[in-house]
Amino acid sequence: MGDRALLRTLIDTIPDMIFFKDGVQTCLGCNRAFEKLIAMPEEKMVGGMDHDVLPEHLAREFYEQDRQILQSGSARRSSDWMEYPDGRSVLMDIVKSPYRGADGKVMGLIGVGRDITAEFQAGQLQQQTLELLQNAERLSNLGSWAYDPNTGQMHLSEMIYTILGFNQDKITPHFKHFLQRCLPEDRKQIKQSFKALKAGTIDEFLQEHRVVLPDGEIRHLITWGRVSKDSAQAFSMMGTLQDVTAQKVAEEERNRAWEAVRKAQKFEAIGELTGGVVRDLNNILAPILSFSEMARRSDNISHEKLQVYLQHLSESAVRGRDLIAHLMSMSLDESVVQAKAQDLPPLIKTGANMLHATLPPGIHISVECGQNLPKVVINPVHLDLMVVNLCVNARDAIGNNGEIRITLNKVQNLNVTCTACGSKVYGDYVELCVADSGKGIAKEQIGNLFDPFYKAKSTGIEKSRMGLAALQGLLQSYGGHVSVESELGHGARFRLFLKHEVNEENLKSDTPHTAIPDQPFSSQRVLLVDDEASVTLFMQEYLELKGLRVEAFTDSEKALQYFIQAPASFDLLITDQAMPVMTGIKLIEQIHEIRPELPVMLCIGYSAEINTDNAGERGIDYYLDKPVVLDDLLSALYVCLYNLERVRPTDDSKS
Repeated sequence: MGDRALLRTLIDTIPDMIFFKDGVQTCLGCNRAFEKLIAMPEEKMVGGMDHDVLPEHLAREFYEQDRQILQSGSARRSSDWMEYPDGRSVLMDIVKSPYRGADGKVMGLIGVGRDITAEFQAGQLQQQTLELLQNAERLSNLGSWAYDPNTGQMHLSEMIYTILGFNQDKITPHFKHFLQRCLPEDRKQIKQSFKALKAGTIDEFLQEHRVVLPDGEIRHLITWGRVSKDSAQAFSMMGTLQDVTAQKVAEEERNRAWEAVRKAQKFEAIGELTGGVVRDLNNILAPILSFSEMARRSDNISHEKLQVYLQHLSESAVRGRDLIAHLMSMSLDESVVQAKAQDLPPLIKTGANMLHATLPPGIHISVECGQNLPKVVINPVHLDLMVVNLCVNARDAIGNNGEIRITLNKVQNLNVTCTACGSKVYGDYVELCVADSGKGIAKEQIGNLFDPFYKAKSTGIEKSRMGLAALQGLLQSYGGHVSVESELGHGARFRLFLKHEVNEENLKSDTPHTAIPDQPFSSQRVLLVDDEASVTLFMQEYLELKGLRVEAFTDSEKALQYFIQAPASFDLLITDQAMPVMTGIKLIEQIHEIRPELPVMLCIGYSAEINTDNAGERGIDYYLDKPVVLDDLLSALYVCLYNLERVRPTDDSKS
């Protein structure tokens, strides 16, 4: 085979189309791939021009291109859509190059065309996929990242640049840039996660943290990451970053809305109790006024009779103390009273006694509690709200005559459906049940009871269901559930199921149980401060009877000045909290600047600032509720003066 034949065979076997033209754009020849495209044999094309074999618009376009190539002597590349005889459209990548004679002059051109339709479509699909991904990232505020732990460089998707406030044109992203955006208090956990991922101690991580943008705005993010290895086992990390600030804001707004509902429900409950409380207080004050007046006016009253009078006075005072304490606990800010492991029977019984005064004379309320009930972690204010809500609803359903039964028991292997959320409830719970003898609720309406905007007079509860919706919200916050059982004409039973899984720490008593030593005090000196003169007088009398030396003041500033004169001479400070000019806490702070080790007892009736949880942190060794009970005061004295179980942390416990 000659060289020419060999060259021809080579050209015809090449899948790309090839054609040749002379200096005036006349066709000199082509290969078989070009013949298939034009659907014409080579011999018919030779001597012709583009307008003889191509559509008019392509012929004009190619004529102009070829003219420029022949004139300039430079190659040119272009992409054009062309159509096969069977109607298939293909995208051709065409390269045209001039060829020269021995004298170097351009004699014509050679064209090579390749079908790049598949590559184009693949690229188009990739672009569409990228656009879909970018749209998805924008809609979800989520972006992807890759991190090379060896160099610290990061590859970020476009959305992450937006989330982190980076300028894509001015920064080559690095791990240090990401850390700089993180709030200082969140950087440590992020660095630890990346370090653990690199060390192989974890496979992936998911963390919520915050970043601060250049304009000072703080955003909440969730970062997920995992280890990635390619076929060559090259190590890198990859993951996603999502901006959840909007969800956080929505969650906070939802919590604020529920908080408003709860507060409204609490004030409504207190309002319901007010009338009964006033009546109960009158009943409490009556024997106090009467027996004290009788004792004062009776010149020849016997000792036995006087003891009877004093007993009635004491019992009435205790009733008044408990009533006020319970009402004040309901009025406390829920964030101040912490959820702790509580013995429910005393709380339920106290609440029922308070509710009794609000009920019509014809409604009887009873409480039955099982034995050896486990403690439940709950905020007592929330428990009060639940009980008051259900009992007031029961009262409205009963009318003037009937019965409300409150029972408290442990239930095991529970298997019921929650009326409020519809989920199945299994396991062991403490059940708080409020049952009434009222008109009952139609079965088809029970499922709507916890809808906050559902009203139905036939349910026997004619108000909006906002109270029950708030009750459901409280239950859910403790992992609890509710089951309602009722039918028209046969009363209703609201069964609240409360979890009682508590750890050993929660089962510990809130206050130290200190045995009172059988020994007198040895003339220790006490600084006593209370702006109520009668309280100061009674406490001074009692302390001096117990062998203590007392300096009593009704003015906290004067007490401080007196202390400054001889600070080493005092063994104990006993102070009230709510005092004009200088509160008890301020007085304690001033005194502890001079004598940090001086024991302190705080007597307090109500405070949104101080409670049993934070008393020790404020320099208080014993926290005593007012009105003060003498036995409790005596125990507190021994605790403080003989360095027994204090509330305040010692130096060792702080270190």
